[in-house]
Order: sequence, then structure tokens, then C-alpha cells
Amino acid sequence: MIKKINRLGKLSVDRHKMKVIYPHGEYVYCTKQVYTLLASFIDSEDMFLSNDTIVGICGWHKNDFGLNEKRRTAISNLRKSLKMNDFGILIKYVRIREGYQLVINSAYRSYQDQVDITELYLNTYGQNYVDKFVAKPGFSEHQTGLAFDIGSRKVNVFANSEEYKWMLDNAYKYGFILRFPEDKSDITGIGHEPWHFRYVGVEAATKIYQSGWTYEEYCLNEGVIPTIKEN
Repeated sequence: MIKKINRLGKLSVDRHKMKVIYPHGEYVYCTKQVYTLLASFIDSEDMFLSNDTIVGICGWHKNDFGLNEKRRTAISNLRKSLKMNDFGILIKYVRIREGYQLVINSAYRSYQDQVDITELYLNTYGQNYVDKFVAKPGFSEHQTGLAFDIGSRKVNVFANSEEYKWMLDNAYKYGFILRFPEDKSDITGIGHEPWHFRYVGVEAATKIYQSGWTYEEYCLNEGVIPTIKEN
């Protein structure tokens, strides 16, 4: 008997009606393409689909004109249908498949948010701490919407958690990197922040992971102009 209902984190997916059901009962109907992509993500071993796999799932040809734009549009439509971004898919996957308890402690910050955080940390921890760990307002990666501060529900020190180890080994598959690694502060200009991950895209994240680079080293070696450097 073919299983008609699958689960992705807290979501239920009705394969028969091509419908995504949220925990509170709200649901959305998927287009065939969105449904097929979602089902393929669920069925994949590690919730990762290569570009070539996406092409095959959507019935395109590798020589099609505008193929990269088609892929971006397809994944964008998937996110919009599920009301989540790439990191939302990652968080839900970890919770359901691995039993880890990741939480997002901080994501997008406005300029004023960074002003307030800087003042708070200055008053609480002092100037040396602020100089080492806190970006000046206008220079925070959080203002781009690409950076997340991650924690664990299980332990207070994220660097000591199983979740942190999982992130180090798997975040690149979803386009994220540990932005400020240990023993790299001479390159990044920022102390080790095990909680701070940034989205750079799967291709760049994979290259950085495999090469053991920082984002700065990736930009230098690949001839990429970096965006905001600080955290």
C-alpha cells in the first residue's frame, strides 16, 4: 500500500491530494512541481537534492536556456508554498530525523537593533568584549538577513552540544557556513563564534567546507567581492 501521508518536521504532506498541512490545521495545495520537489526532499537520504537531480525531477534538460533561473524559481516557489526559507527546512529536518534541538536565537537585525545590542553588551561586558564580538551598527551580517545565531534547547553552551557538531558537518549542504571559526580570528577579525552561521549558497558553502576556508579566504581564492565582513 502506498503511503499517502508523510511528515516533514511539524508538517504533514498529503501525497494523494498534493496538500501541505500545518500543525494548527491550516493547509496549502501544492502545484505539481512544488509537490514533486517536496516529496523528493522527504524521500532523499539526507534532505539534499543536487542541481542535476532537481533538473531531472522537474523534467528539464541540462541544455535548456535559463536553467539556473528555472532552478532558483522552483526552489523559491517551494519555500513560499511552505512559508519557510532554506534554514527553516534545515531546522525541521534536524528535529524530525536526528532528534537534535536547534533554535534560532537571532536572525535579521535592523540598524537600531545593532545600536541597542552594542550598548547593552558595552554596559554588561565592557569595551574589550564589544571590540572582539560585536559588529558596529551598519556592519553586521545580521542586517543582510543572511546570518543566524544558533543555540540548543539541551545545553547552554552551544559549542559543547551535539547540535553544534551536526551543524559543522552538515550546514554546508544547505548553503550555510560557520562564519567565524576557531583559530581563524587573524583572518576574519572576529573571535570564535560557534553560534554564528551565514548563508552563502550550497556551491560556495561546499567549497568552503571542503577547503577548510573562511569566507574571506573563499572570496580571495575565488575572486569574489565580499559583502559585510563583520558579525
